[in-house]
Amino acid sequence: MNKHENNSHPNYNHMEHRDPNNNNEYIRVKWSDIINEPDGARSADFSWNLSYKIYTKSQSCCYKSLALIFGPILALWFGLRFGCQSFMHIWCCQPGLSHLRINLGFVRRLTVLILEATVEPWVKACSYYFSNINVRYETLPSSTAHRQQLERVIQIEPSEKIYDDVHGGFNP
Repeated sequence: MNKHENNSHPNYNHMEHRDPNNNNEYIRVKWSDIINEPDGARSADFSWNLSYKIYTKSQSCCYKSLALIFGPILALWFGLRFGCQSFMHIWCCQPGLSHLRINLGFVRRLTVLILEATVEPWVKACSYYFSNINVRYETLPSSTAHRQQLERVIQIEPSEKIYDDVHGGFNP
């Protein structure tokens, strides 16, 4: 069963599990997530308890009022939007992608043929040339006189063999 199809399960209670996928885990609206008093800066217990009750009741009342007024309207709006979006993806986008995949297969084969005929010989020639280069890594002594010099010396020794593209091979 898909995790997004939890509401179709016979034991699923939509009144109890209202965020089964934890989509709104980042929203922190509890009193302890918003208001905190560190040691050394404490209000009177009466003030703290009264503030807690006012916050929780006003937050709950505001949320429930807005959900009652705008919830059904937004549910209709998002239901229509996601219905249209599903229709577009199922009946337009996916068939369009399949159409492109089929037709661009020819373009892929044509591009491969052109690259094999034009670029591949140059790449092979460069690979033959660069495969004969030797790189040597050396570390200079760490004396004070040599600290201002480079720490690495790279020595490139090209091979005596040269690739001849005209005759298709190496010439000594």
